[in-house]
Amino acid sequence: MSKVVYEGWMVRYGRRKIGRSYIHMRYFVLETRLLAYYKRKPQDNVVPIKTLPIDGNCRVEDRGLKTHHGHMVYVLSVYNKKDKYNRVTMAAFNIQEALIWKEKIESIIDQHQESQGTNGNKYISFEYKSDMDNGRNASSSDRESQFSAAEDEEDSHPNLLRRTTIGRGPPESVFDWTKEIDSDLANQNGSNQAFSRKYWRLLQCQNGLRIFEELLDGDLLPKSCSRAMKAVGVVEASCEDIFELVMSMDATRFEWDCSFQYGSLVEEVDGHTAILYHRLQLDWFPTLVWPRDLCYVRYWRRNDDGSYVVLFRSREHENCGLQPGFVRAHVESGGFNISPLKPLNGRPRTQVQHLMQIDLKGWGVGYVSSFQQHCLFQILNSVAGFRLSRSKTEYLECKFNDVRLEDEVVVKLESQVVCKRDSFKYLGSVIQGNGEIDEDVSHRIGAGWMKWKLASGVLCDRKVPPKLKGKFYRVVVRPAMLYGAECWPVKNSHIQKMKVAEMRMLRWMCGLTRGDRVRNETIREKVGVTPVECKMREVRLSWFGHVKRRGMDALVRRCERLALDGFRWGRVGRRSTGVR
Repeated sequence: MSKVVYEGWMVRYGRRKIGRSYIHMRYFVLETRLLAYYKRKPQDNVVPIKTLPIDGNCRVEDRGLKTHHGHMVYVLSVYNKKDKYNRVTMAAFNIQEALIWKEKIESIIDQHQESQGTNGNKYISFEYKSDMDNGRNASSSDRESQFSAAEDEEDSHPNLLRRTTIGRGPPESVFDWTKEIDSDLANQNGSNQAFSRKYWRLLQCQNGLRIFEELLDGDLLPKSCSRAMKAVGVVEASCEDIFELVMSMDATRFEWDCSFQYGSLVEEVDGHTAILYHRLQLDWFPTLVWPRDLCYVRYWRRNDDGSYVVLFRSREHENCGLQPGFVRAHVESGGFNISPLKPLNGRPRTQVQHLMQIDLKGWGVGYVSSFQQHCLFQILNSVAGFRLSRSKTEYLECKFNDVRLEDEVVVKLESQVVCKRDSFKYLGSVIQGNGEIDEDVSHRIGAGWMKWKLASGVLCDRKVPPKLKGKFYRVVVRPAMLYGAECWPVKNSHIQKMKVAEMRMLRWMCGLTRGDRVRNETIREKVGVTPVECKMREVRLSWFGHVKRRGMDALVRRCERLALDGFRWGRVGRRSTGVR
């Protein structure tokens, strides 16, 4: 019986005759001369479902990334060169496990290659060199495109060539900005020079990132396209972890990419190339500027040095037409370059470069110069979402009663003590440890004043009719003040703060002060704005209706059936400190 080299649960990936893919969990066992998989973990003399003999003629082909019902799997195909129809296709939900299996199988093939080489059947290997790489090791994807015809000629040569393929090369329309362009080639071709990434200027350092702008003559840029910009940062994580986050298009992307709103797969070209649809979440006057979306081709590869390259560029697709209410932006060049660094204090480190050259289209680009730069900074700052600063990490302890612990709790992240906060901001709302909303109300009033000041050119213009000012106020300022108000346990003091802030804004809009002795009702009727307390009651009742329409098994409805031990309800009646 041969020795077991590696074993574990993997995914059996395949396609049915009707074209639909399927995945099944199977237990794979790799021995020195055999690869087999079972339905369950083998015990005693269990017959495997399928086996594949391993020798020097075997190949390991990386099929790349496949999507099955929203789940991403990394597919490997093991086959014999002499019998390509006899193959085993296996997959993993994370790329680390797929790489481990790939290395283990290749080591077994290398052992058979050495043993057969001593018997006169020699295997040779090649070394890929290119003048355009400037010292970087070529990826296996490039080898596939350079030597695609070599495998077809292996049968006619006594010296066999064993290689591992990782997909195909990038599409012709996608520019690989991670490779330096030779200056001679750039001078010969003016279009290539427009995308050269040789000279960069440091713009600023923000959120632990260095943001660079390309130094390039504006005449060489495509029409209405911005200069290329990139953000460079160091993240305490492995390349594989960062790569999986970059490739995800589900709800987990919100955790680090603040410019992501929605994404979907349009077409899967192969395991390394796909057409994606992407909606951008940009906070530059969202009530006035139409949102942007993208349709682009994405290509990825893994280099021999362990780095990952993700490239994308916009393109049109018949199944991804223009969406109503969205402006289709254009990405000229962009992507991620994820490179490993030396570990620090036993923790892995990775350098992440995020480049973007985009044309956001629309009126904002032509008339407001800060629009495109602000949105581009927001997209590049997504790299900061990968970073975890132990010294800046804080926690909040919720205390909804007066019970105090004798010993103060100390929270640590490894050896770093995590500081305690009484409140913190989450998704635009301020959460306090004692359950109050005083800070959140003050924060929303401040956010409303910021919007009011940004729009003061319209709100304080005497030539603008008061009714139009009121409409502008209801669209721009009031939503910022009432963000999250549907869940507020408000008191009379909170409503009074909101009323005072709103009336001050309305008076200044009309060019009045309290010294003019004009009643509040007159000012509201002049601009056509209802009292803020009425809108607060309206949004709370709307949220109450949403909760009541949920099923009884929903989490928000289970709270109605909670039995609290030792808790007594107060005196029945209307509270003087709150509003029901």
